[in-house]
Amino acid sequence: MPVPLLNLPTDLVEEIFNLCNPLQLFVLSSCSKRTRKLVKSKVANKWKISSLTSTSIYLKGNRREEYRFKIDEYPKNCYCSTVSIMGSILHLTYPNEAVAQLLEDLVDVFGCRRAPFIKASAFNDFEKFLDLCRVLIKKNLEMLEISSEEIDEKSKILDMVPPIGIARNSERRVNRGFDPQDPNIFDGVRINKDDGTEAYLSVKLGAWTGVQFLV
Repeated sequence: MPVPLLNLPTDLVEEIFNLCNPLQLFVLSSCSKRTRKLVKSKVANKWKISSLTSTSIYLKGNRREEYRFKIDEYPKNCYCSTVSIMGSILHLTYPNEAVAQLLEDLVDVFGCRRAPFIKASAFNDFEKFLDLCRVLIKKNLEMLEISSEEIDEKSKILDMVPPIGIARNSERRVNRGFDPQDPNIFDGVRINKDDGTEAYLSVKLGAWTGVQFLV
């Protein structure tokens, strides 16, 4: 028997969502604009991105369970769930198997605020890796840290050639907060985005090549 979810009292909806895992919530959010808005209003900041590869994104909550969103090349598998020894998996299809679009959807639904450490070597297609960088910056995720041997003075982030520095030769430090453990960045260049957000971007070459982004 169908349940009129959108017509239920708010506290009852919250109880139902508390019984759902993020895979189930994401499928529900994909049903319509109204269900996505409802899910977003109830689950924001309850799940974080624990790891990310060229084909999968993993979410983790306060418990030890980890949930995998996997891009599948076969449309017939879209929204199918499977269980392995590593945990539960939701199979999804995206044009050109774009993990960047999957990331954008997950951040939009779950309100994730911080990106995990990412290695470009996990991506077979470097352009897809750069697309992912742009989404991470676009969605204002804190302390983006990326390691790559392929980033050089010609690599474009945010459709611009970013300022380049030499790794391990930093001078200026920007902090968010007063605790030494709070996110910080060295030699970041200030970026003012169209939405009014102020952030700092730093790209390093040398022994430790990578990208940092602090909102």
